[in-house]
Amino acid sequence: MSDIQVQLKGLARKINEAKNVILSTHKMCDGDGLGSMLGVYHALNKVNKPVRAITVDRVSSKYHFLSPEKYTERFDQLKNTIEPAEIALVFDTNDYRRIQPLYEELQEKCKEIIYIDHHPILKTSPELSTNSIVDTTAASTGEISYFLLKEMGISMDPSIATPLYVSIVFDTQRFQFIKNSETSHKICADLCQYITDNENIYNQLFGMNSLEKMNLLSEIIKETEYFHQSKVAIIEITEEELRKKDLNIEDACDFLDITLEVHSTQLSVLIINLSENKYKLSFRSKKWNVLKLAELFNGGGHITSSGAILNNYKHNPKPEILKAINELTKQ
Repeated sequence: MSDIQVQLKGLARKINEAKNVILSTHKMCDGDGLGSMLGVYHALNKVNKPVRAITVDRVSSKYHFLSPEKYTERFDQLKNTIEPAEIALVFDTNDYRRIQPLYEELQEKCKEIIYIDHHPILKTSPELSTNSIVDTTAASTGEISYFLLKEMGISMDPSIATPLYVSIVFDTQRFQFIKNSETSHKICADLCQYITDNENIYNQLFGMNSLEKMNLLSEIIKETEYFHQSKVAIIEITEEELRKKDLNIEDACDFLDITLEVHSTQLSVLIINLSENKYKLSFRSKKWNVLKLAELFNGGGHITSSGAILNNYKHNPKPEILKAINELTKQ
């Protein structure tokens, strides 16, 4: 039995014994974090386990088909205070900063905070609970959540299978990044038995769902800058520009992925000016370890997909990013 299997058994037992559970995921949650959390939320509801799902901030409209407004609460809009709970399960991150300011509340109200994640553990992270599961061989957090529910003996149904499927399909980018493993395909083959509308899931996650989004994409294509013999693409945009077209950060990240479809492009960078002196950086690559880039800016993520938030940053970060890329390409 592998170490991960032992951990899954231990965590399954702990959840089964817990009287109540709080679930959360990182701020600006994506398909993996949200899908994993909702899959486990519906599973615990199914076995009548008292459970509450709380997001740090607003969930993108991209995921409205999962009805997050029905099953989750926003931390800054709670109608009821957070009651003491035995455990909090945090999905798709092991970085406490990414669940701020909810983190302090969970620390105060929960006996234990347990991370379920597939990102490398950051050097800056405090020591994790021994019950946390961080499996960097998993292609998505949804895969870990799937095996956890299997270990708990909870049978699949459409409400559980659909968000787990979203998690895996989203984070592998339609099975492009599966870490040379057949596991993602096998899990989704099982989940598909309970899903009636795969086409709608793909359209919602990867489709060009509005004319505004298409128009902005056409503008971004013209303004994208290329460096290193077109191997590096850099997109710059402001959150205000996105809002004017009723779009959000998730939509901008879709543009980032599109640039990587050009065969010559090996690395894509998205710089979003969130507000004065505040930026969100996203890195994607087919070849280079962009986690190293993110860590230079106090961020984290995967080897092929990572990011960072810059606060109190009083100048455009692009020159420093290009300098860091120059060093990366020499390695």
